[in-house]
Amino acid sequence: MYVRAKIPEVVYHLTKKENVDKILEDGKIKLFGDTECWFCESIPNMKRYMEYTVMNEGKPYIATGGAVKLYPKFKPEEYAVLKLTPKYREGKWYRWMQEMPPNTSKEMLEEAREFSNLKIGFRGELRFSNCEIIEIGEVLMNKNEHETLIGIAGEKTKTLKSVEDVAKFICEEGKRGDVQITHEDGTPFLDTFGIYINRIADMEYRARLLEVLIPMQKRLDGTPMTVKEQYPTGTRIELIKMGEDPQPVPPGTRGTVDYVDDADQIHMKWDNGRTLALVIGEDEFRTLDQDEINEERCKKFIEGVNKNVLSSFDMGKMIEAYTDKDMSYPTEILKGMHNEFIKVYGTDEVNRDMGFITVPAVVKVPDGSLYAALVDLDLESSGEHWGTQFITPIGVVDQGGDYKSEYAKNFVKSLIPYDYWYTVKYDDDIHISMDDCPEDVHEMITNATDEGIGGIKF
Repeated sequence: MYVRAKIPEVVYHLTKKENVDKILEDGKIKLFGDTECWFCESIPNMKRYMEYTVMNEGKPYIATGGAVKLYPKFKPEEYAVLKLTPKYREGKWYRWMQEMPPNTSKEMLEEAREFSNLKIGFRGELRFSNCEIIEIGEVLMNKNEHETLIGIAGEKTKTLKSVEDVAKFICEEGKRGDVQITHEDGTPFLDTFGIYINRIADMEYRARLLEVLIPMQKRLDGTPMTVKEQYPTGTRIELIKMGEDPQPVPPGTRGTVDYVDDADQIHMKWDNGRTLALVIGEDEFRTLDQDEINEERCKKFIEGVNKNVLSSFDMGKMIEAYTDKDMSYPTEILKGMHNEFIKVYGTDEVNRDMGFITVPAVVKVPDGSLYAALVDLDLESSGEHWGTQFITPIGVVDQGGDYKSEYAKNFVKSLIPYDYWYTVKYDDDIHISMDDCPEDVHEMITNATDEGIGGIKF
């Protein structure tokens, strides 16, 4: 059964190397007796398509004209993949959805569905405007994990760095309408009907995405979930009361789900070092909500900065740094705080779900001096600023602190107004302007993080 397909921006075509010169000379892909020319829409799909076909030595297939043949031994040096840009935006694109007998097994139905979605056909001879020749070795070694994708929902766009980011974006924005996900260059990658995938260019990625997406969808539409789906690895839990265990974990203890076994026991890594599993029906517990998780992380980050960075603060070195105008020691402090942030959050990228947060930053005050700092932000309000703690030659100074000495009061006044640039990345911050980042600030952040970030005025 043929169904119409969306017109692709680029396609990939598998051919013998002996055909390449002729294809380039003609500027088109010919039919060779079929009604369509067949392509894939991504390198991962092409790799998977080859695994089903030319790499499957001895597998029978129906050749043009109806003859049954067997795939010969695969010789990668004989093949090439052409990356093509279709010359005309014509609506002659189709998918052939393979139909299977009623008694076909679930596994074979899934294979047929996957194979049908791997390829896209153009009805006629495809003329192209650009052609890039890709060696088969590059295709087989392809490890494209689609590290950076762009989510589009109405006028909103968001950079997505992981499968989890994509799943979360689909569920958050799909409640309000259809979602599009593209590559950074604008090439379509997937689209949805609400929270459900409609089309996707990479079937291997689809399988990984569904592992994360389906539990989220079930929570939204009320579908019953398995224990493993309800309590995936990493879920934070607080114990209310443990059953009849002779050495129970104390009530109120928090921990992280390690895994759920086949008997639906929830194996835990408790914060107090215990590993006793939870048994549903015997033990009482609850999952922490996102606000509680955010609060935990923020508290852990501040504690880590105090313990691992500021506990060894050397006021003499800091005074010397500002006397000699040598920012090495303030940069060392900034680097320590940035590394502590990554240790707690596992990333240097933040998002709206993290709520109220404290991040490492560089502050530039009216006299041009730079200070390492901690900046409080409300990420749910597009990075609204709530306060700053400066790391200075007189110690840690809070912008809103109630200081008794006139010297401290005047010193704090001398720091305001100021500009700040934080070391983490936040795509939804409407205040950030990378163009405003001065060279000295960029150098300090680069030395602390290996990357420069934008900034705002306060």
